[in-house]
Amino acid sequence: MRKIFTFFVVAIAFGSCSSGEYIQPGRQTNVDISNVITPVKIMEYDVDLSRKIEGVASGFLSKAVNVEYYKEQAVAKACVASNVDFMIDPVFTISTKGGMVTVTVMGYPAKYVEIRNAVPDDSIHIKFSRGPQQGPSQRKGQLKLIY
Repeated sequence: MRKIFTFFVVAIAFGSCSSGEYIQPGRQTNVDISNVITPVKIMEYDVDLSRKIEGVASGFLSKAVNVEYYKEQAVAKACVASNVDFMIDPVFTISTKGGMVTVTVMGYPAKYVEIRNAVPDDSIHIKFSRGPQQGPSQRKGQLKLIY
């Protein structure tokens, strides 16, 4: 019985220190917004599809710091290093070993060209840019955030 118990303890100890790596696309994230009425803004931007930018962030996981934190840091480092405003179509590669995580992100660089108030001619674009139509209760307070 003692040998079986020792085997399970050793198996759990080695299993908890295993490393892993997976790739996660970051196409969109839903963000809750408040009920404050504001004018609709149209943001025009340029994307450079001829090159990709890359950012890396690593550190230890804890209750206060999770993988999402390192994903945001990797995107921020890529944008600052490339002098762009944001990233289109980010793909995250996440590697873990013990309590250490390394996040690598690759995506297309984009810069804002113009931010303006929406005009009636923009209404058709706003309607079709919201993705698949959902019921009103599901759509309320949701906004798509693209990294």
